Amino acid sequence: MIPDFHVITELPKNMIAGSTYETSFTFLKPRRASAYMNITIQITEEEFAIGLQEFFIEGKMQVWEAKRRHYSVDMTFTETSGGVFEFERWIEEASFNCVTVRITSAPNLMPEAYTFTLTITLQYYD
Repeated sequence: MIPDFHVITELPKNMIAGSTYETSFTFLKPRRASAYMNITIQITEEEFAIGLQEFFIEGKMQVWEAKRRHYSVDMTFTETSGGVFEFERWIEEASFNCVTVRITSAPNLMPEAYTFTLTITLQYYD
């Protein structure tokens, strides 16, 4: 479980194909040990498989480290299969993180009920 995970901006209930929407959330990496972070966003639809390049995801992460250092990270998400996007990086210090993610759908996307699932994994190496 990721400590102090809070959704700041939720995605809207209705999205228009070809549009871009933002969601933002914060979380804490409490331990000073190095960690490998993976953020996965999976988009699914009950009846149809999501094809490659039907969605595009990018983001920015603001990091405040325990040593009072602040920096920004441009997040490039890789689509590993249709509707599954991953961002990975090493995090060295304890930190407070604020992430903003922009999700754009293809203009020809069919109107359906899509589910967005966000998973954050921190794997520590002591």
